[in-house]
Amino acid sequence: MRKFTERDANFGQRDSEEREWKRFREDRARERGREKEKDNADRALVDREIEDERKTRDKELAEEKDKKEKEEAEKRAKEEEEEKRQKKEREDAAQKVKDEEEAEKRRVVEAEENKANAELKKKQEAAAAKLMLQVQEEMRNSADTIVQKKPLVTGTVEGPRGSEDDKKPQNNAPASRAPEAAKPAGGGGAADSKLRDDEMRRLIQQVPTDKAKAFAFDIDWDVVHSNQIIEKKLRPWVRKKVTEFLGAEEQGMIEFIMRKVSSHTAPATILAELEGFIDEEAENFTLKMWRMLIFEVLRVKAR
Repeated sequence: MRKFTERDANFGQRDSEEREWKRFREDRARERGREKEKDNADRALVDREIEDERKTRDKELAEEKDKKEKEEAEKRAKEEEEEKRQKKEREDAAQKVKDEEEAEKRRVVEAEENKANAELKKKQEAAAAKLMLQVQEEMRNSADTIVQKKPLVTGTVEGPRGSEDDKKPQNNAPASRAPEAAKPAGGGGAADSKLRDDEMRRLIQQVPTDKAKAFAFDIDWDVVHSNQIIEKKLRPWVRKKVTEFLGAEEQGMIEFIMRKVSSHTAPATILAELEGFIDEEAENFTLKMWRMLIFEVLRVKAR
């Protein structure tokens, strides 16, 4: 302590001491600078190590987070897939039950319809059989009537001039004057060409469309028979419709309808007799036939 005190008190008296102290301070400053640089380098190294560790830790955390999120996403996807599968199974089961119920309902409805159709067919067949029996009976009665009205020929008497003149048919009417009844009713001849389009429309408008009015229309049966409207107009149409309804040309049914019309049977009676045979088509069929009859009568009268 004394030494340092004396040195400090006498400092500067010798040049060597000042130079030594100056050199010492410079050395010390350089040493502190190197130490500072070393400390900075160490501090920078530590900072880099800390930063590297932080980055490594952040990377590991991010990877762990990504892995966890990926696992959670996969887990959610599996849960959603399982939920969809279970939902689809429930929907399929419900749809299967619904389909079975609908199929059962359809079977019940079809069975009821088949039963109703069978009963309806049975009734129609019974009505058809009854109607055909009636047709056959009327045909037999008509045949018997024709046989009874046929003149009985017992023989021929030969005159002195021979039998050839007796066998020739007598035809006193001129060949050029054919009866008016032989002409077709509205068959497209010169008389039909006289009817203008407006006249035809007027005639059509006169034909009732209502069933009650059509059935109540006063038919001029003299015009019907004299112009052969039943045979030339109604028969082809009736034959076509009967074939459509029955699938075959039932001649007995056609003749039955023709005889009913020819005998002036009321259309309501014809309808009632046909209902058991062609069912729901009977009313439409009878109404159209009667309207056709009315139109043909009006057309003949308009000539």
